[in-house]
Amino acid sequence: MTNPCRLTVFSLLLAITGSAFTQATSGNIIGDGNPGDTVVISGDSNGFKREISIKSDGKYKLRHVPIGSYHITFIQADGKIITLQDVQVRPDATSRASTPGKATEVSENTGNP
Repeated sequence: MTNPCRLTVFSLLLAITGSAFTQATSGNIIGDGNPGDTVVISGDSNGFKREISIKSDGKYKLRHVPIGSYHITFIQADGKIITLQDVQVRPDATSRASTPGKATEVSENTGNP
């Protein structure tokens, strides 16, 4: 192989193996709430803060949140404020944080008619 060919092959191999060793540094937060309410995501340890509105379908999604621990604050239209503490964002994972009472509820069947 000539030098230009070696350089091209080496560059290609380096690009392929380099991408295999990259580490994820962010995750996502999703949840449910009341349409039009505001969600504030804040991380004390990293200074990250983002404010978004809940969509008309009652859902919100925030992508590319740096890994860490967050406070999720729901500011409702009537002024009520609900804060969830210690919501963990892990690399390449999605965390769920919903307004209390809006999360999917599981009902148990006790077997009684």
